[in-house]
Amino acid sequence: MDARIEDLEVRLVAARKDVVQTLGLSQGTASRAEAASGIAEAELATQSPRGASSADVAQAKKLLQLGTEAFNGGNYAGAVYLADQAKALVAPARRAAVTDLPPRSGEKTFASPVRFKAARGANIREGPGPGFKVLFTVKGGTALTGYSYTEQWIRVAEGSGRGGWISKEMLSRP
Repeated sequence: MDARIEDLEVRLVAARKDVVQTLGLSQGTASRAEAASGIAEAELATQSPRGASSADVAQAKKLLQLGTEAFNGGNYAGAVYLADQAKALVAPARRAAVTDLPPRSGEKTFASPVRFKAARGANIREGPGPGFKVLFTVKGGTALTGYSYTEQWIRVAEGSGRGGWISKEMLSRP
């Protein structure tokens, strides 16, 4: 079992490296300022983790170091990606708010959290569909993190950790 876990960890590191390199080659949409902000947020999150395990904190610090290296190399999209990964590891309270809602039939989890913004004012609902109760609304431009999806709906959380479902038509990439 340990050998299998070690193999999976090696493959995860290689896949993450490929993602960061691809983001660097594609000249993603992340700006230097956005990357610097993401790294600063990740540094703060790793200094005061909320209930994260020591292994998660250690992994987050490694990701933060890689993010800083990507930033210094001018790969801002890669730096943002790695900073988001680090923050997700040490922010279980934010993940918990999103997972308070029960899993839905056909729901698929993203490999890692995905950054979105509300394209315009939108309702965040209790479930994936217009018939579900509106939990709260967001303004256009609100930063959201996507965790999973089903058909045309994405499970998201906003900065305070409140979460629910939003139509993918209401989202854009930052």
